[in-house]
Amino acid sequence: GRWLMGKYVVAAVLLAAYAAVAAWVVGQEGARYRASLRQVDAEPPKPVPIEVAATPPGPAPPPPTEPVETSEHRPAETPAPVVVAKAEPPEPKPAPAPAPAPPTSPKTPDPFWLSPRMKEVWDVAHLRPADERRLGAALNAMVLELEPPRTDGPYLRRAERAARPILETLAGKDRAYTITVLDSDHPNAFSHPGGYIYVTRGLFDLIGDDEDEDFVLQFAIAHEVAHVELRHAIKCLNDPDLSKSGLGTLPQFSLFLFPLGYPDAMDLEADRWAYDRLTHQLRRTPHEALAFLRRLEGYAKRNGFENGRRQLKPMPDASPLDNHIRAHPAAYKRLDELTQKAAKPSP
Repeated sequence: GRWLMGKYVVAAVLLAAYAAVAAWVVGQEGARYRASLRQVDAEPPKPVPIEVAATPPGPAPPPPTEPVETSEHRPAETPAPVVVAKAEPPEPKPAPAPAPAPPTSPKTPDPFWLSPRMKEVWDVAHLRPADERRLGAALNAMVLELEPPRTDGPYLRRAERAARPILETLAGKDRAYTITVLDSDHPNAFSHPGGYIYVTRGLFDLIGDDEDEDFVLQFAIAHEVAHVELRHAIKCLNDPDLSKSGLGTLPQFSLFLFPLGYPDAMDLEADRWAYDRLTHQLRRTPHEALAFLRRLEGYAKRNGFENGRRQLKPMPDASPLDNHIRAHPAAYKRLDELTQKAAKPSP
């Protein structure tokens, strides 16, 4: 139950301190800017030497001549040259100070993050179906604020077609599911209460264009449906340590569950749920049911998270959602777990 706060305690206060830090940084930069102006005023300007003529300007003096011998063998007097004296330079005017660069300041916080809904703490321990739908709608609005949806192309049709037979296996059908394609290059799939499933455009790049192999996509979607059906997010939000963070319920999702994922036990449970749906209800072969994890294993090797539980290198304007696929247990461990399950006879 202490998987979240023990390892990621710094992230818990990130959003709560965001506005205060922004204001502090702006204040510090402003003070630094004002101090730089005072320093420019205090420094004495360096004098600039200027040559000034002592007499009014007139015709240039004649060039000196060679002495002329007179009859008495005395040198003739030559005209006295015009003397140009250097006057003391006048007091120079201070040079204008160069315009300082504008102080840097962090990006103005989006009002969405400062809205009352981000401070609201939901009673997740007593969520009724109607409450879960309202929480899901609020979470969906936050997700679409972080990552724009992709509305064109064949992605949504393909995802809905792959999900339909999985959703038809659900008993009771207490919740309606909504599938959204996000316009992100990062392969990703995640979900949250209220029956919201998200897949990214990058996930289709990982899976490939062959729609005859949509069993690859089906495993990824079934894994996310399992998280909703097994109420994994609700169980995590009921963790006593997380409830002490002082954050609203929506920031708890954006700082913990989306970028940091679920405990290993929950992810492996969702894998087993998805594997059973594909092999029993959808009649997929074990090889087909494990195809997604094999492709994910290759992608993880090529992108530096072969051993799982890695953090995406921070980038400007990066979304916390992009890290979700890296926050899972290693793909090879997930494959080993399900391969052992496949080797055992079905009950």
